[in-house]
Amino acid sequence: IFVDLGHAGLAAMIRERDFLHDLRALAGRARSMHLWNTIGPEHTENNHHTPLHPSQLPADGWLDIEAAVHTVLERAPGCFLVYEYPVAGVSAEIQQGYDWMEGIAEPYRAYRKHRQRCDTASEG
Repeated sequence: IFVDLGHAGLAAMIRERDFLHDLRALAGRARSMHLWNTIGPEHTENNHHTPLHPSQLPADGWLDIEAAVHTVLERAPGCFLVYEYPVAGVSAEIQQGYDWMEGIAEPYRAYRKHRQRCDTASEG
């Protein structure tokens, strides 16, 4: 399955559910994660899929994207990251968002590569 963080967050807001709790239930089966952020339904209606940026703090109403990405990658380290917003050109702000996510994902990728090497070595 793919886990769409923005839509999962919106659903949690609308239904008054715990966003991270819902993600934990889905994360083990995740194969890709769609990344974008929002502060609510009206914001999404007006701005669509907002590109990620490290300045988007939960204290300001944004989804806790950092916690969400950790939640999914802890359970599915091989999950692909898909940035779900149209970008005509990569601005400095967009690049900061990419770098932020790559910094979060890298330890999980390193673990996955190490595990694959160990699995291959044990087969021989």
